[in-house]
Amino acid sequence: MKDLIFKFLSKVSPNTIDQYIIQRWVKPLDLKDLDFAFVDSEGRAWYEWPEGLGINMKRLSRNLQAYEYLTARLSPEMFDAAVKDINEALAHGKVVEAGAILTRLKTLKDEVIPLDVLISLIATDLVREDETIDGDNPKIHQQKCDYLKTAIERGDSFFFRLTVVKDLSKRFKISNEGWTTILNGFQEAVKDAKKERNILRSMNSNDK
Repeated sequence: MKDLIFKFLSKVSPNTIDQYIIQRWVKPLDLKDLDFAFVDSEGRAWYEWPEGLGINMKRLSRNLQAYEYLTARLSPEMFDAAVKDINEALAHGKVVEAGAILTRLKTLKDEVIPLDVLISLIATDLVREDETIDGDNPKIHQQKCDYLKTAIERGDSFFFRLTVVKDLSKRFKISNEGWTTILNGFQEAVKDAKKERNILRSMNSNDK
């Protein structure tokens, strides 16, 4: 069900995969091969990939998955929650409610920019000193995403100087203030979606 809904909403074409990702292929050997980016509030150094030195296959794979969601204008967090709600509604024979959830998900594509996808792309392009070069640590990746979201909220200047942020800002025409606007809009949409989920669950629970 999840795969069918994603295909229906995304309709991703191979032509939408950005060429700059395909070029980032070469695996660096060590942190010394990367460029220093900044030090976080915990005193940990973060690094970014130099021009011409590509990320390895595992990071590339994560970026390609993120770009699928970005091209589809879908938030993984909101998409997974919606799929769960659709399955729950169908399990209770509520076809109309399931259709309403799907319609709402389609509407959100035009209303909300999936900031969690953009943040994931940025986090993948950055290497924290306590992670491996291949970045195969979901816990650290989530910590990095959370830290970057906080950086946007605080308006930390280092965030806007990062190469990957400048690239994304240029590609999607996002100003420094625009990142904060996108964050606020996304957080509000997630909050509203959670309220709608609670209402739906309450309705399904009352029908048991």
